[in-house]
Amino acid sequence: MAEMKRRNFLAGAAVPLFPALAAEAAPPPKPGRVRVTGVRLVPLRTIRQAGSMEPAWALGTRMNFAVGGGAYLEILTDQGPIGIGHPPSAAAIPTIREYLTGKDPFDAEVHFPALSKATSYRDAACVEMACWDLVGKCCGQPLYKLWGGGKDKVRAYASMVALSTPEERAEMAVRLQQEGWKGFKLRFHFPTMKEDLRVFEAVRKAAGSDLDLMVDANQSFPVKMGIEWDFNRALETARALQSMKCYWLEEPLKRDDYDGQAKLCGMVEVAISGGEVHHDLSIFATLMRNKVFDVLNPEGAELGIAGLRKVTAAAAVFGMPVVPHNGLLRIGTIAHLHAIAASPNADYVELIHDPPIGSYLHNFAVFQNPPLVDKDGFLPVPQGPGLGVEINPDMIAR
Repeated sequence: MAEMKRRNFLAGAAVPLFPALAAEAAPPPKPGRVRVTGVRLVPLRTIRQAGSMEPAWALGTRMNFAVGGGAYLEILTDQGPIGIGHPPSAAAIPTIREYLTGKDPFDAEVHFPALSKATSYRDAACVEMACWDLVGKCCGQPLYKLWGGGKDKVRAYASMVALSTPEERAEMAVRLQQEGWKGFKLRFHFPTMKEDLRVFEAVRKAAGSDLDLMVDANQSFPVKMGIEWDFNRALETARALQSMKCYWLEEPLKRDDYDGQAKLCGMVEVAISGGEVHHDLSIFATLMRNKVFDVLNPEGAELGIAGLRKVTAAAAVFGMPVVPHNGLLRIGTIAHLHAIAASPNADYVELIHDPPIGSYLHNFAVFQNPPLVDKDGFLPVPQGPGLGVEINPDMIAR
């Protein structure tokens, strides 16, 4: 595929937890209006452990993968439909239940800011996701159609987890390419730039120019082992990558170094991307006005799905492409998929897929009707109402 160039982008407690809201906690029902009657976490059985990997963005730690396990969120209503979402923390459930009981799930954009202050952005995003699922189910339509539609399927890129050898990454890239994948994201976090570039060079040589090859430096997180990039390393890496047709270089500098990132964008042709850690919409306005990035990677776990869609729409005004970061696996991935399918300036969905241990299939095994990447590298958008996916009943812990 053609190189993605920067210049082409212009895309029930005794004491209420919410005293001020207590009076409206259970408003009188209105004809046809849906009301929340319950909130619960539903545990899932672990079918098998797939193993663990050392993630490049948190060297020295382990990331576990399993078929099943964990839980999911259910929001019950007085009219029957049940909304599902990514699981918030168990400690947040009493607060969520007290706030949400009696509320209208259609007021999802009201609930997110209220709950983000009382719990966390991630907990609030999980609730908002389940509310949107209810909206679609009550309307009988998949969410991406309610949000404007546009695409029935979205290209998926395989996002690696671990650092690996040039030979192993080249072999994996070719194998995934043969399966239909069109995008492949490497992690750059070796002690030296030479080691990083050797991996990219090997993958590009093996896969050819038809694979969109992204790089993530993960400089928005506290870096272990002292591997922290300064501006010169970011610049030299970007210049080397642009000659090898890199699709984008993600997070080459610290999250708050807006001046440095804007300067870098102005000095190189390869696209610079970022934005996954920000939960304040005003920060995205700054990123866009100051051309801090060429591609935005907003995260639904920070912004909520409605906030993610707002950032995407605003970016379209600036001619900026958006490829959301996907930190909420399973149901969260499906919510991101619907948002991307309804956005003309978003055309890739990120799937954590570093097989065999880190396969996205392990996460999607909890679904009765999981969408699967097809032979052309597209992930189909579920067509059922709401998020369009159902939890496999055999996975639910009895």
